Amino acid sequence: MREEYSFSELKFNPLFTALAEGSGIAKNFYPDINPLATRIRETCEFIGASFSSTPSRRKKLVDILRKNHPLAEQEEVKKNLDLAVQPNSFFIVTGQQVGFLGGPLLTLIKTCSAVALAKKLNDAIKEFNFIPLLWAGGLDHDFEEVKDFFYIGSNNTLTKVSAIQPFKTIGFELSSIKIGKENEEIVKKASAELASSSADFLDVVKNSYSPEKTFTQAFINLFAQIFRRSGLLFTDAGDAQAKSIADSLYIESAEKWREQRDELTRATIALKRMGFAPQLKLDKNETNLFLLDESGVRRKLLAEDDTFHFKATKRENEKHERFSFMELKRIAEEEPARISFNVVLRPLYQQTLIPAVCYIGGPSEVAYWAQIYPLFGLHKIARPLLLPRPSFTLVSAHTRRILDKYSLHLLSLMEPEQAQLSRILAEFIPPMISERITELRKLFLNHSIDLKAEIGKLDATLEKTIENLIESFYKYLGKIEKKVVRSIKERNGIIVQQIKSVYALLMPEGKLQERTLGGLYFLFTYGEEVVERIIDACEFPPKAHKLLMI
Repeated sequence: MREEYSFSELKFNPLFTALAEGSGIAKNFYPDINPLATRIRETCEFIGASFSSTPSRRKKLVDILRKNHPLAEQEEVKKNLDLAVQPNSFFIVTGQQVGFLGGPLLTLIKTCSAVALAKKLNDAIKEFNFIPLLWAGGLDHDFEEVKDFFYIGSNNTLTKVSAIQPFKTIGFELSSIKIGKENEEIVKKASAELASSSADFLDVVKNSYSPEKTFTQAFINLFAQIFRRSGLLFTDAGDAQAKSIADSLYIESAEKWREQRDELTRATIALKRMGFAPQLKLDKNETNLFLLDESGVRRKLLAEDDTFHFKATKRENEKHERFSFMELKRIAEEEPARISFNVVLRPLYQQTLIPAVCYIGGPSEVAYWAQIYPLFGLHKIARPLLLPRPSFTLVSAHTRRILDKYSLHLLSLMEPEQAQLSRILAEFIPPMISERITELRKLFLNHSIDLKAEIGKLDATLEKTIENLIESFYKYLGKIEKKVVRSIKERNGIIVQQIKSVYALLMPEGKLQERTLGGLYFLFTYGEEVVERIIDACEFPPKAHKLLMI
């Protein structure tokens, strides 16, 4: 069985594929990442110089990191917090939305990759310190995108639990929404079923997702426990202190919104000319800024003439306030908790706050970074390297045996489950039946062709009748074959269950495992060694999607 697959054959974003595989096309949009050690050293020097002019910024950052970490006094965490103050220390950053119960497996993989790269660089480059950091995307207000958690439940079936959005929090930043009593029972139910295989993380999950914590706090608490021995640090994107450090970026973005749009437009045109579909699109007069209104709802800011105003929504009784540039400047300086950035400016916000030498991104992130890289120069912010994240499908020995038995692989699992099942079960049709059906099909077709020719000589209008007869016969014969397969399916229930379980585990909802199944499911099922297995398997840049035996 194949152990790895190219990103292109698995239909990853072509820009991600180009960067991962080292295609020359990638150099049109991204800083060169090869050879990696050399590029890392160069970027450390560049970013170090930009941060050296404001040494207090590092201290403020470390204060925020210490405050955000629930295990700040744990040995490895404390060591990295102490190192972070030093001017020769840099961060390996990755980020993700704060998915319910830790989100999909890809969040775990991205976090492992930051830990793995920091470890590799610390071993290879002694003049700098490298610290892994997870950017918790709590600024988002789209609850629908983070509420679902998938796992393999009873009878090896794909199971979904969904968080309930607390009352009157629609449009709120996730960093301000508490888990609440609404989700307490959901957490307990999912944890209990997951713990049927291992109870090691049961209390960790319950304590992390307690009602009084916000979705961001719960997410950070969970990952802090999972990576407690790695020294992983966290930033809550919605943290008011973090926003205050980036107030200058907010002010500049209000002042230069037209220039930002122009840079994005130029990058978008360049992408289209080379045949790539742009990931980001800005509507006319749309800025890259959000502002909390008086009710706490996060709302997009539009620009018109010399003023700014909220983008209209469908909410009742909403106010259509207008702001001058000076009013936005005052808010940025005096009420930073109200301000936030969209996906376009998030990388710049990160880099304003954190001396990151590189960011590890997934397919969508790599795609939109191609459009936003010019904005670093516009705002005179030292740009980090961009690395594509490693990608894995986790496979147990039991699942591997099923794949081998039925000659299945990831590409074949991209076909519909029923089509694959019919193919496998067709092999169990008794040879005599298969032979007779094949003979009947050939015999009927041959005689039908002869009959059509003879009748055509008599009356050409009757040829259509013969064609309809042939079509009806094939449909009926197809029904017979389906009934035979259905009968075999009923007699081979174990085969059916095996194929269904493989699809649920490796290609849930028609998508790669890492994009759907929760990382927590694998921790409960296979233990903490899963984390070490992923860390050890990471390579940079990744050359292909790999199967990882667990």
